[in-house]
Amino acid sequence: MKPAEFWRIIEETVHRHSTNDDLRRALKKLSAEEVVAFEALLRGYLERAFCWDLWGAAILHNSDGTLDGFVRVLRSIVGCGRKPYERALKNADSLVGHAFGEGNEFLGPTLGEVYTAKTGKAPPAWRLRTPAGKRWSVRDRRELAKRLPRIHALAVSYEFGSHFAEARACAQRNELRRANELFRKALATLEGAPNPGIPVAHGNMMVNAAQMGSLAEARKQLALAIETTKHLPLPAFRESRAELDNQIAWFYCEHGPDSSLREALTRARRAQKSMHDPLEAMETEMQILLRLGREANARAIAVKALAKNRRHPSFRDAKKRWKL
Repeated sequence: MKPAEFWRIIEETVHRHSTNDDLRRALKKLSAEEVVAFEALLRGYLERAFCWDLWGAAILHNSDGTLDGFVRVLRSIVGCGRKPYERALKNADSLVGHAFGEGNEFLGPTLGEVYTAKTGKAPPAWRLRTPAGKRWSVRDRRELAKRLPRIHALAVSYEFGSHFAEARACAQRNELRRANELFRKALATLEGAPNPGIPVAHGNMMVNAAQMGSLAEARKQLALAIETTKHLPLPAFRESRAELDNQIAWFYCEHGPDSSLREALTRARRAQKSMHDPLEAMETEMQILLRLGREANARAIAVKALAKNRRHPSFRDAKKRWKL
């Protein structure tokens, strides 16, 4: 059996359908010699993939960390198909988003079942010993975040999101100190790996600290928010960037010098283009215009916003101010 035929079977059964019945039927059509060759090719591909980086990726994908657990994940990496497998050998982090370690782990057991039925004996015993490459601690969370940032960020996204959501709920209840504790806890789960939520978490902490009167802490979080935006791709960060722009615009309006107001105005207007609720940024723009002494322009923003949503809570004071 040639490698091309091996990968054809993998990609038409394991990768595409993720059902052991499809693989079993495909293997049963092979002769005993072809099944033996298939097993030998699989063993060779597993041995090539036995390296420290992929062991780290396996742990992040809920492997139990044992050798047997790693081998199960290696089989499922093969089950992703030829191109993902080859990319993974060069860069384990390229496996982010692939469903390895889950439904396609049946490759080994199903092959063993058909191998025995075809040949009358179990597949040959083999053992992987020492992973290839320079050894590193695959259980060190910081090292995992450094070497496999995308897989790490995905693996911890649920825990991060849970703390983040709870922090925002606390902020809405005006439990600002508790909210910032939870934002710090959320950031700690990422172990330094890039994530779109990092700048927004710092932005929220900035707003909360400012509302508690801790301006020095707020400015520290402002600097961290701006710095962490540099490490994230803009297309995937548009909505989070817009929210952060509005937070920064609010802070400049409330606590910045007059020289920062023009930048604040630019950020508030930019935020409106991508925010989930653009009226929040319109309210920020209105407040900046008032501070600049441009009341007529501020009123025009309020009129425009109320035309979109007359009951929006951010414009209650504006309705009273201008009797709108």
